[in-house]
Amino acid sequence: MVQISGKRNLEKEKRWRQYLEEWAGSKLTATAFCRNKGIEVTTFYSWKKEVSKRDAERSGQKSDAESMSTQFVPIKVKQEVRRSENGEKFNSAEIWLSNGSVVRLGGMNVESLAHLIEKIGRC
Repeated sequence: MVQISGKRNLEKEKRWRQYLEEWAGSKLTATAFCRNKGIEVTTFYSWKKEVSKRDAERSGQKSDAESMSTQFVPIKVKQEVRRSENGEKFNSAEIWLSNGSVVRLGGMNVESLAHLIEKIGRC
């Protein structure tokens, strides 16, 4: 996508850097910006990631995408049966994050949550 015959296409990179700079100053969502420019959103995000990666290579650091993909956050998963406002019982899975935040998933049990996380991990 971003290389020609093993060499980087510097003209494309320059154009995409201009798009990214324009988008950053536009206060538009990426989707709205792409719609206005006639750009595919997936192509926009591919180039955004690639430019970040190239900048990181030049500076000797990891790109945002590389850093995010290698970070793990300790969590604790808890299941309990809760009652709705009208008194009906339902399963609730909770994910406790290390910063003290809690994500409550009403109607989901721990097994379903584990299955969902497994599916997401395959993406």
